[in-house]
Amino acid sequence: MGFMIDNSAVKSAAKRLEVIGNNVANANTVGFKGSDFESALAAAVNTETGLPSNGGRQSFMQGDISATSNPLDIAISGTGFFRIESGSRIAYTRSGQFQLNKEGEIVNAMGEKLTGFQADPETGSILAGRPVALTISQANDPPKQTAKAKLDLMFDSRSAAVPAAASATVADRTSIEKAGASQGIAVAARLAADAASELAAARAFDPNATAADKAAATAKAAETAAKADEAEAAAALDAPAGTAARDRISTAAFQAFDVTDPTTYTHSTTTAVYTAQGVEVNVQTFYVKLADNTWDVYSWLGGSDLPAKLGGLTFDSSGNVQSSTTFDNVADASTLTPNSKKGQFGITIDNTDMVLDLAATTQYGSKFTVRVSQDGRGVGQLMNYSVGADGLITARYNNGNSKTLGQVVLANFRSINGLTALGNNQWMESAASGSAEVNQPGVGVLGSLKASSTEAANIDLTVEMIKMISAQRSFQAAAEMMRRQDETMQTVVNLGR
Repeated sequence: MGFMIDNSAVKSAAKRLEVIGNNVANANTVGFKGSDFESALAAAVNTETGLPSNGGRQSFMQGDISATSNPLDIAISGTGFFRIESGSRIAYTRSGQFQLNKEGEIVNAMGEKLTGFQADPETGSILAGRPVALTISQANDPPKQTAKAKLDLMFDSRSAAVPAAASATVADRTSIEKAGASQGIAVAARLAADAASELAAARAFDPNATAADKAAATAKAAETAAKADEAEAAAALDAPAGTAARDRISTAAFQAFDVTDPTTYTHSTTTAVYTAQGVEVNVQTFYVKLADNTWDVYSWLGGSDLPAKLGGLTFDSSGNVQSSTTFDNVADASTLTPNSKKGQFGITIDNTDMVLDLAATTQYGSKFTVRVSQDGRGVGQLMNYSVGADGLITARYNNGNSKTLGQVVLANFRSINGLTALGNNQWMESAASGSAEVNQPGVGVLGSLKASSTEAANIDLTVEMIKMISAQRSFQAAAEMMRRQDETMQTVVNLGR
């Protein structure tokens, strides 16, 4: 029995040295999780004939995170495992060194695929469900035609009217100014009436309002409504003369317009838009001052195309767009109608309808300024991609667009110490660990991701060296005990002779 106990001690010390050697050998292995002596001893030592063991345990303590230059090197900061698959085999790992294979799939060095949630190709929304192999497509980003170009302009109110408009009669200029002023008064009066009406309605249902308060609010609403009606009636009387005068001045200005002569227009700017096939087209717009607060808008596509007269803008006394008109007949550009969508003008390029939105344009006593945005783009080629802390994989294209391609998921278990080790820094679920709980990084107890980074092994070489010295001494002591036991047995045998 003594020999069996000594033999068990030698085996346990040898196994302890084996575990320590394995830890030291993998000190530079990305994502490696060290083992302690007890986990190895539980599987190697017969406890009925040797030393007892408290059971297995592997250290899943966080390793240090260091930066790399590979965007698909991903470190987990906190709890969780990457979910990888090879055929029907599912495994879990902390090693986040990945790359693309020829199909664009994200794989590790052994070709096993990283899994996660897919993204809707149209909206980029994550489609949660069963994790699938993640792919970074090298396909071009399709073009998107421009539906609206938004031009936030600031006209210089100090600018003089163009010569063709300046030569208009005093009567015409007076009619335009009078119609504009009347319309401004009418708009302001109607806004005041609407506000008074809303206040009266609120007072009517306010339990804290007195009867006198309610009556006063109702009377005020009626008074402002009557004034608004009067102002609108006066504006309606002035409008025909103002419209006719504006038509005459506008026609004269357009007939004199020449894209090569800057005296025939006041301001101009160029906006790049895109057709349905992703062709970039430069639309040049011209802004012609006819009178105070009164402007016309032209467009030109360049080359042999003729300039088009889009419509007109009228500003209020505060410098904001008060109203706009659209010209019905581009050929003679003489008939205009009120624009139902203030400040918006339609153009057609290569059978593609677009909107130029000038509703935010202002008129102040300062230099002409331009700020343009539009919702179209040309075809885009993949420039780079990145993985966010939440696992979202984002592709960026040279047309300025970006797109979500998918999301890396993490898995966790009720008992990570119950996982079955597979080697190669991988584990699989078992009855002891419970089923994998898969979700997005950062949800619940799951950690976050750090791209272009790797997690180092959680091995402290100093500690391992100390353990090695202790294990070596234990081994020597156990071996010496066996030698002493052998000598004792030999002495007993000799006595019997």
